[in-house]
Amino acid sequence: MIFFDTEVFAYDWLLVAFDGKKFTYIENDRKLLQQFYDKHKSDLWIGYNCKGYDQYIIKAILLGINPKIVNDYIIRSGKPGWSFTNKFRSIKLNIYDCMVFSKSLKQLESYMGVNIHETDVDFNLTRPLTKEERELNRAYCHDDVYNTALVFQNTKDSFEARFGLCQLAGEPLSSMEKTQAQLAAKILKAKKLTAKEWDQEFDFEYVQAVKDYSYKHKEVIDFFDSIRESKDASASLDIDLYGTEHTFALGGLHGAIPNYIWSGDNESKMVHADVGSMYPTIMIEWSLLSRAIPDPKLYIEIREQRLKYKKEGNSLQQPLKLVLNSTYGMSGAGKREQDNSYKTMSDVYDPRRMREVCINGQLMILQLIEDVCEACNCTLVQSNTDGVVFKVKNEDWDTFDKIVKAWEQRTRMTMEYDYTTALYQRDVNNYIAIFDNGKIERKGGAVKEPKIIDNDLPIVSDAVVEYFVNNVDPEEYISKESDMMRFMKTYKLSGKYNHAIHNNVTLTDKVYRVFASKDETDDILYKCKLDKKPEKFASCPDHCKIVNTNIQDMKVPNWLDRQWYIDEAWKRINSFKGCK
Repeated sequence: MIFFDTEVFAYDWLLVAFDGKKFTYIENDRKLLQQFYDKHKSDLWIGYNCKGYDQYIIKAILLGINPKIVNDYIIRSGKPGWSFTNKFRSIKLNIYDCMVFSKSLKQLESYMGVNIHETDVDFNLTRPLTKEERELNRAYCHDDVYNTALVFQNTKDSFEARFGLCQLAGEPLSSMEKTQAQLAAKILKAKKLTAKEWDQEFDFEYVQAVKDYSYKHKEVIDFFDSIRESKDASASLDIDLYGTEHTFALGGLHGAIPNYIWSGDNESKMVHADVGSMYPTIMIEWSLLSRAIPDPKLYIEIREQRLKYKKEGNSLQQPLKLVLNSTYGMSGAGKREQDNSYKTMSDVYDPRRMREVCINGQLMILQLIEDVCEACNCTLVQSNTDGVVFKVKNEDWDTFDKIVKAWEQRTRMTMEYDYTTALYQRDVNNYIAIFDNGKIERKGGAVKEPKIIDNDLPIVSDAVVEYFVNNVDPEEYISKESDMMRFMKTYKLSGKYNHAIHNNVTLTDKVYRVFASKDETDDILYKCKLDKKPEKFASCPDHCKIVNTNIQDMKVPNWLDRQWYIDEAWKRINSFKGCK
């Protein structure tokens, strides 16, 4: 494995590579780069956003093309690197891009607590770099390569899954550049449908189990029927189901009692009833697999093989699980242009099947809700696309269980129960659930569990959880913390903005690690467009300091305003309680 990054200027370029033991620096030396490439062209080259940028810089240099021209083609013109020249295809690189979602490397570096200061060397220089500037550029690029390796270590599960997909697909190492969807399509031996078949998106049908049921909330059926005519993919239906507001839409259903807090009683059971592998099961049991997969039996065999591998502890069970679970998403992975042409379709793309799976699944969940709520003394606490949370009176538990079993037989689904001892629910997207086995589930930005590459105000989200789960006052919890990393808030300057302003100083970094400050001479952080009024970053403390240096071992300084974090925790706690 070779971790790498490139930097390009008008008259200079740099490659920094790291093999896990030593760093290699190649600067303005095409011959040396050729030697390095020849030695390592069979290795796996790992970078951050290297798929869209760095690989084409390397290929340009090897081909004798000025990398600055390619840099500007990608960065300034916004064009894909592969389209610059067909000659790029002649240079083989085994690429793996460990980019996380749409986050920049600097954002992840901020979460990890390392130095995130941008290079002091101006990329717009129109002269060769000085010796000092070259040294600064080396140090800057070195840090990015090292931090890319850290990101890789913390996202290794994704790498192993991708590698497993390559193995299952019989693909060479060069296919690590492909997406999981592309590899899964290869494993499923998918063949693209025709444009005529793609246009059948709204010709969806109901399966027999849905047709045969007599719905009490017929307006839901009417809603989906109307979409056949309107072809409005953004349509939604808001409806009250047994005292709980729900929304049905083409992407799924959701509903929840807002500000619902329950800490257990002796009269009821709260059950999270989730459908096991709902979409794969619907696709198999009701013949709704994408029509681009020529042999549905292959999908069934993959599921059986995955269960066998899981039982054996074989690591290949994870990529097989990805194939099974991503098939639904791939069936909807396409983009219709304004002229009704299609673009960037998955080989599995079949929008009709995607609609049929999701709509029939929602109507099956509606059946369960109606059957249970009509027959049992219960509370419908929360619903989502593949599960429901009920609070059921003890005397009605046997009735509830019989209804679920009958529903399973009718729909050919399998329901899995998890029992909750406490639930703190702000809405369907933000809640804390404590299960009878002691597991705590945290969902939503208000209470999300901090991770090394998603570490935004961790002290606040943890304080909220501690308050509800262990009855710890936020002031007590936050006052005891001494680790500076726990108090960070990261802001990224999007491409819409030209610069930031803090304490009347213009700043050009793209990412800022911010902390609340007791010093009232410290200002808020602003983002600025050219010739426009400065805008505040959302939720930024009115008085803050920016610390873009390494804080991994930093202790909380005297200037940190702990009260700001305590107040933020109380705001979130009160939002769960439904009060200000």
